Amino acid sequence: MFKRIAITISALLVLLIQGCGGGSVSGESGSPEQAATEFFYAIYRDQDLDKVASYATPKLARIVKGYGSIQGVTRNMLNMYFDKVEIEVDKGRNLRENYGDKATITLIFTGSHKGGKVADMRTVKMVRIKGEWLVETVKADPFAR
Repeated sequence: MFKRIAITISALLVLLIQGCGGGSVSGESGSPEQAATEFFYAIYRDQDLDKVASYATPKLARIVKGYGSIQGVTRNMLNMYFDKVEIEVDKGRNLRENYGDKATITLIFTGSHKGGKVADMRTVKMVRIKGEWLVETVKADPFAR
């Protein structure tokens, strides 16, 4: 009897641990948090301009594609550089300001660039178009100098 309970508890703990650390994308599926995080992972992890554009509004997608490369986007649009990056939703402030089809998400970026540690923050304005959350604008870190 005790062995059965121990096996059941062990199996539940394994599932819980896998569920907590498995994904690198913040937020629930179909949420503005997930879409905003995926937008930036498409830039820094996948380095795929078309994928970046797919998470953006048509206007922002035209701007992104106008830069011609991921390097152009990181240099001119974002002014953020990472060799490796982790992105998480800022839970210290309001998790999300969500008003119907608009949301404002604050993301925290921690990573490295050329051997040095880099930390940054961006506020992303999201809009829901045809049931899909898309990045409308990216605002700079309000605490940066």
